[in-house]
Amino acid sequence: MKTLKTYFSDIADPRVEGRCLHKLSDILMIGI
Repeated sequence: MKTLKTYFSDIADPRVEGRCLHKLSDILMIGI
């Protein structure tokens, strides 16, 4: 069984690199 983090790891991060303090997967986990 896959974990939620495994599913979200396939999503590309559209944000500008170097200007983000948090990983996209962490933000998605908090949102859930």
